Amino acid sequence: MEIWKEVKGYEGFYEISNYGNIRSLDRIVVNSKGVYFKLKGKLLSSCVCSQGYKAVVLHKNSKSKSFRVHQLMAINFLNHNTDSRKIVVDHINNTRTDNNINNIRVITCRENTSKDKKCKNKYTGVYKTKYNKYYSKIRINGKNTYLGMFDNIEDARSAYNKEKEKNEVQISQH
Repeated sequence: MEIWKEVKGYEGFYEISNYGNIRSLDRIVVNSKGVYFKLKGKLLSSCVCSQGYKAVVLHKNSKSKSFRVHQLMAINFLNHNTDSRKIVVDHINNTRTDNNINNIRVITCRENTSKDKKCKNKYTGVYKTKYNKYYSKIRINGKNTYLGMFDNIEDARSAYNKEKEKNEVQISQH
C-alpha cells in the first residue's frame, strides 16, 4: 500500500510516498502580476542525473531547488539529517533508481564504501591477496594508511580495529 507523507520544508506543497513517488498538492498561487489562480496537484516526473540517481525539482516561494529522490526518502521516512557527511543514504540493491523505502537505508560512509568491494569478506579494511595473504588499510581524514601484510584474516582485522580505535580516541579528545 502506498503511504504518502508531506515533504519536510515543503509542507502544503509536496508529498512523497514510500514507493519513491512525489506529487504536488492542489494549492492557490500568485503569479508575477499578482493574480491568484488554482494550481492542480500532479505526480511529478523525475529525471536521472549524471550520477544515475533520480532527481526532481521542487518549487516554493518563487524559488526552485533540485533534490535527489533517495535523499528525500531518507529525510522524510528515516529522519536522516543531511548535515553530516559521515552518514549517507544507501541503495541496498545498488540500483540507484530504485527508491522504494525497502531499498533505502542510512549507513556510515565507511560502511558504504566497503560494502560492494569485489574482494568480499566480512571485515571492513581487510583485503585478500592472490597469494592467500591478507593486508589491511584504513582511511582517516582523507589519507590512506597501510597497516601491514598478515597470514590470516583475524590478524589483519585486529590491526585495522586497533588503528580505528586509536584514531577515534584521538578525535574524541580534541
